[in-house]
Amino acid sequence: MPMLSVNYLAILVATIASMVIGSAWYSPLLFMRIWLKELGVNPDDKSLMEKGKKDMPKSMIGQLIASLITAYVLAHFLGYAGATNAWLGMVGGFWAWLGFQATSAASHVFFEKKSWTWFAINAGCSLVTLVVMGAIIGAWR
Repeated sequence: MPMLSVNYLAILVATIASMVIGSAWYSPLLFMRIWLKELGVNPDDKSLMEKGKKDMPKSMIGQLIASLITAYVLAHFLGYAGATNAWLGMVGGFWAWLGFQATSAASHVFFEKKSWTWFAINAGCSLVTLVVMGAIIGAWR
């Protein structure tokens, strides 16, 4: 397999976009309350919410690393797929989501008895994230 060059600035911007999307998606403005209920957490339980806030820096650092890896791998995936513009990057992001993220999240529904609402929230965030990341990476190829 030939080595590809990747645009590290595009990877960094895609990583930041991923963090912004996730922060908004799981915020009180969008899906936080429904998502917490699907996890069996009462969003009105102040003690649990305080613990979540206390753990937030470590969680955000972990997610930043995961997002950076995702952007890096997606850049290679799109390079091998020949995505040379934003649209082709978005299409590649969609196929990566469908083949890897959506199917993985669905297995949690089948085996862990997660709800389809849980699936829609988590897989929806992954879909938007990968499509936006793909657009950024594709546009800067």
